[in-house]
Amino acid sequence: MVVDGRSDLDSHADTCVAGSNYRVLQYTGEECEVMPYTELYEPITGVPIVQAGTAYDAESGETFILILNQALYMEKLHPSLLCTNQLRFNNVIVDDAPRHLTP
Repeated sequence: MVVDGRSDLDSHADTCVAGSNYRVLQYTGEECEVMPYTELYEPITGVPIVQAGTAYDAESGETFILILNQALYMEKLHPSLLCTNQLRFNNVIVDDAPRHLTP
């Protein structure tokens, strides 16, 4: 099954969230409770923590496999969320400057 999806940068999150465009590679056996950003919604319990992967097709024609470790797995979420702080902590270079503000 091919899912065309996005992975957006989220500087407000405290971990990455693998959504509908990721496939679980390994379950850690751990789960957590996800607290919403507002009191209008109830927390989501039993969210699995996983290692998940997705494919990224670059304009060059190359395909890259992106792996998230210690990510929340929320299968119905679209787009997936990449936590910029978690990426940087793991030595991933993140350029989150808006395109219209950079040369």
